[in-house]
Amino acid sequence: WDSFGRMFDEDGCAELPWLVIPGNHEIEPDMLSGQAFLPYRRRWKTPEVQPEQVASDFEVRNWATYDFKGRFDFGGSFYGARIGPAHFVALNPYTETHAGSAQQAWLRSELATVARGETPFLIALTHAPFRHTSVKHQSAEEIATQGLQRMAEPLLIDARADFVLSGHVHAYERIAPVSGVRHFIVGNGGNLEGLYGEWLESNISEYRSGEHYGWGAP
Repeated sequence: WDSFGRMFDEDGCAELPWLVIPGNHEIEPDMLSGQAFLPYRRRWKTPEVQPEQVASDFEVRNWATYDFKGRFDFGGSFYGARIGPAHFVALNPYTETHAGSAQQAWLRSELATVARGETPFLIALTHAPFRHTSVKHQSAEEIATQGLQRMAEPLLIDARADFVLSGHVHAYERIAPVSGVRHFIVGNGGNLEGLYGEWLESNISEYRSGEHYGWGAP
């Protein structure tokens, strides 16, 4: 974590604003405290709705299906930010997402503050994509993603979100609008697992590629 963080510090991130969100590789449950996301919470600073609330009983029920029990609310877990013409809502699939959860209540209230006259673009950020055509990381196979999608997607559609940015899938893909919302998968920064190049047959993908590392594509 320290060497990775120093690389960002030394290559310009200290001079540029970044919005970061937690992903599955940041969970890292701590056996002593029972808490998750400790390195992420200590190193990265984000906008905050209010100070973080973290339970000390994080449980990995099944890594293969991304089935977790635990709570990391507010702080750098989920938050809103207005930057230039965009209103961002940052979401977290790896905390509580059920009806009545803190994340649901916050998202409802945050979306109610969107002022299109001031921020004409509404953009959601989440680690695991709701919609994509890669063979890997289909939401139907990942319980955490299912929970967030079930809770957040109807709210984003009702709020007329412009698009959802996500990673997790180590490739780039642009999805045709679904209920008015376009989805971009920009996970082609990759990691040691390499890029993904196997795809499902689908008519919702407008462009997809697992051939090149980087950020951004057509």
